Amino acid sequence: MPLGIFIVDWDQLKGPIVKAKYPDFDFKSSLSDLSMQTFMIHSGKVPPETDISFQLEGTNIASHFFQFKEKDVLRRVMILLILNPEETSKEFFPFLRKVEKNIRGELNNPYLADIVKTTYDEMISARKFVYSKEKIKEKISNKAKILLDKGELAAAQKLLAKAGAIPGKLSSTLMTAEKLLKGKSHVLAAENYQKAADLLEEIGDTDLSIQFKNKAADLKTIPRLESDLRNYVDRVDKSIRKKDLNQAVENSKKCIEITEKLQKFSTIAEQYIIRKTEYTEKMDALQKFIDAEEKARKAIMELIAKEKLKKPEPKKIVKPIEKKEPEKKEEFPEDVELEVVKDDEDKSNFSLP
Repeated sequence: MPLGIFIVDWDQLKGPIVKAKYPDFDFKSSLSDLSMQTFMIHSGKVPPETDISFQLEGTNIASHFFQFKEKDVLRRVMILLILNPEETSKEFFPFLRKVEKNIRGELNNPYLADIVKTTYDEMISARKFVYSKEKIKEKISNKAKILLDKGELAAAQKLLAKAGAIPGKLSSTLMTAEKLLKGKSHVLAAENYQKAADLLEEIGDTDLSIQFKNKAADLKTIPRLESDLRNYVDRVDKSIRKKDLNQAVENSKKCIEITEKLQKFSTIAEQYIIRKTEYTEKMDALQKFIDAEEKARKAIMELIAKEKLKKPEPKKIVKPIEKKEPEKKEEFPEDVELEVVKDDEDKSNFSLP
């Protein structure tokens, strides 16, 4: 199994830039130096050589080169595969060309590393020779020896008893997983990849076991991501109906983010590349409408402000306050006398003579 893969984008000013790497392996030499040396070998011929292989510090390296124009700028990319000593580069060039196909339009995608990881894991699962009966029996034998050295006799005997059944079981489990994956039954495929991982762990193939565990975990996220996508698509539509265009743009961004995550799965990548384009176009249209509306609003406000400056303030007419003459109180004449008359009921009455 290869030690790892990394993608190098050649920048005219900065030189080689490592865009993605998987797994997170340690390499003896500097990746920058290796990238520079590889680029020099590729570009040593005109046109540049597409596939090359060489050794660096005892390590076999296979490299695939491709270039294309993007916005009138020539973009040059290398896909390097670090091999084990017993592996030959020729058998991996078809895989590297597949990687090119998967990443050509995704070099600026924030999820490029995930796309590379998924493609790499698929390559590992497709290498049928890894699961040959002889190879598996050899691994079982080695694992049994390790158990015996540890004094775990019962565990070693149990493993050896399974030696005849494990190769067939592993092969059928992986074939089932691949069929389910092609049929887009992602959850069931994940379950079978997990079973294969458990079998590989049992026979001591830890590296492959981890690969399939990761693949199973990734596949299990697909239903959740698709459910999240449907929810955000509904939110976009609801926001538009409510005329809340800013919220519609935010929800569209979420749709794009989720489709980028789903693109890393090769069985469904194509449909989500198309859907990402649709959501992006819709978001751009909404944003343009918002910008135009905001521009119109500002123009109206400026016009209103100008009109206010032009229009003179109406003059206030001040009416004089009328002075009212004080009311005259009726006064009795000074010479009038009041006489108290007592009637029969002894009630006091006042009368004027």
